[in-house]
Amino acid sequence: MWAELIDSTDDDLSSSISISSGVHKGWIAILSSSTFAELDRSYYHPESKSIVTIKEAVATYDWHCRHHLAHIHLALESKEKYQ
Repeated sequence: MWAELIDSTDDDLSSSISISSGVHKGWIAILSSSTFAELDRSYYHPESKSIVTIKEAVATYDWHCRHHLAHIHLALESKEKYQ
């Protein structure tokens, strides 16, 4: 499980933040230079075995990021309870 990897015990989050920041910057560069027509393009997603538009992929990515952020907030709020 991801939570059991060695880097999960390290309080230094700088590497994870750098990765996330790089991915976000990439999305910003791509999306800010895309037309509405390009955002309507689609591709086959092999994991879900479905056709996905770029708009749908961006919405899913947005949800995914917010979901992880909510987990971080919950962890920070409950940190004292589990030490």
